[in-house]
Amino acid sequence: MRGVNDPLFRAELRPNSSASPRAFLILAWLLGGLAGATATVFVLLGAWPVLPFMGLEAGAALLLLRWHRISTAREAELLELTEREFRITRTDRHGRVRGIALEPYWLRAEYSGQPPRVWLTSHGRRVSVGNALAEDERRDLHAALTDALARWRA
Repeated sequence: MRGVNDPLFRAELRPNSSASPRAFLILAWLLGGLAGATATVFVLLGAWPVLPFMGLEAGAALLLLRWHRISTAREAELLELTEREFRITRTDRHGRVRGIALEPYWLRAEYSGQPPRVWLTSHGRRVSVGNALAEDERRDLHAALTDALARWRA
């Protein structure tokens, strides 16, 4: 038997990661190799004072890429439809959690705008969901939300 707070629909949305840990390691080796080759050319030309700046530049680029990867890994959006409410719980890159509860009876899912977005509308409130998804994933999310809300009403 299903409980009142058991989700009828649940979707956890996360931003697509642009690179795996292995790809990051390959990028680090390529950047290091390129910086090393360039440093060798500058040393042979007698411009050795450039070396510390090149090392700092390559290190800063890798540090910023790693920081971005770690911070975006925390971002998430949880969509849950229960018998009582439709809840949107968002976690930002700093780990702060915010939630929005909407009445599912009046809730309507829309797919509009340029670029197209998924909007949830109820009682004058309009909330965009799935912003980190690609366009085809947003279209699939809209179809799944529309289907879940129709099943809830039935």
